[in-house]
Amino acid sequence: MGRHGHVRGFGLGRTRSRASVGALVKEFAYVKEQLASVNRQLEKQRKELEEMALQKQRMQEEMQEWMEEQLMKMKDEMTQQLQQHMQQFQQRLRLMKIQLKPKE
Repeated sequence: MGRHGHVRGFGLGRTRSRASVGALVKEFAYVKEQLASVNRQLEKQRKELEEMALQKQRMQEEMQEWMEEQLMKMKDEMTQQLQQHMQQFQQRLRLMKIQLKPKE
């Protein structure tokens, strides 16, 4: 090693002292732990978002089923009402025919 802490001939600049290398190792370990913490938080949030998406999908499916059931009920009710009206109409027609028949 040459003067002023340079490695001669390699262009690597100043060399680090043992103390500064230790500080870098500690800083690296700290940054690594922070990244691991962020990764854990992101993983937790990802799982929560997936669960929320599944809940939303289930709710949409349940709502779709409920709407289909309601439509079927309405259809059945309307069909029943139409049948009743048709029966009433047919009864009126029969009465009218009876009344229109000439008495012999």
